[in-house]
Amino acid sequence: MPIAAIEHGGEPVAALAGLLAQAGGGAKGRGVLSSLRRLHVLLGHPWLDAAILPWQDGLVAGAAWQAYARVVLAEHGVKAPEGLNLCIEAAGYGRSRLCVGVRAEWVGALAAASEGAGWRMASCRDIVSASAARHVGRVGGNGTLALLEPGTLTCLFRANAQWQDLATLRLDAGQSLPEALDTLAVLSGHAMDDGIHVAGCVPSGVASNNRWTCVGSPDRRWDGVPA
Repeated sequence: MPIAAIEHGGEPVAALAGLLAQAGGGAKGRGVLSSLRRLHVLLGHPWLDAAILPWQDGLVAGAAWQAYARVVLAEHGVKAPEGLNLCIEAAGYGRSRLCVGVRAEWVGALAAASEGAGWRMASCRDIVSASAARHVGRVGGNGTLALLEPGTLTCLFRANAQWQDLATLRLDAGQSLPEALDTLAVLSGHAMDDGIHVAGCVPSGVASNNRWTCVGSPDRRWDGVPA
C-alpha cells in the first residue's frame, strides 16, 4: 500500500486532489488499474465534532436520535449542526451514545476531488467513532480510550459499560503523552489512574507500559501505517 505524508495548509481537498493526481489516474481511466483506484478516508480533528448523548426515554427511531444529537451538539457550541453527517453509536437500551459529526459539504468535496482525479472514495469515516467501535471490547465496561492524532489527544471515558464523557486537548509542540494525559485529567476531572488504552495514530516511540496499553489503529486498513 503506497504511503505519503503531505502538509495541506488548511486546504485538505486541494491537497488530496494533487496527491491523487501524482499517484496516477485520470477521470477517463479504464481497465484493472482503474478498478483498483479506491480511496478510504479517515477524518480527524479539526474536521469533526463529537459529543456524548445521554439516554433519553422515548427516542426509538434513528431520526429521533439524529434530531436529539443536533440539539446536543448545538448546546456544545457546534455551529450549523444540521449540516453534519452524523455517526451515532448503536448502544443498548438505557445507555448513553457516542455521536460524531462531519460536515456533509466536506465529504462531498472529498468525493468530488477523488472522482476528478480518477479515484473512487470507497469509504469515509471519522477517527473517533471508528476507534471507539474497534476498541470498545479492549476498554471493557470501565476505562479510558486515549485517541492520538497529529497535534491532538482525545480521551473517551467509559463507565458501567457505556461512554460517559469525552475531552479533547490540542497538544503543544514536544508535549509527551504522559504530560498530555495529566493535563487532560485535570481539565476533564477524570483521574485516569488505570485502564488507559491508547489508539489512533500512535507514534512508534509510544509503547505499552504500566500506565497504558497500546491497542492499535482505528481500522484494520491502517494497521502498520506509520503515524
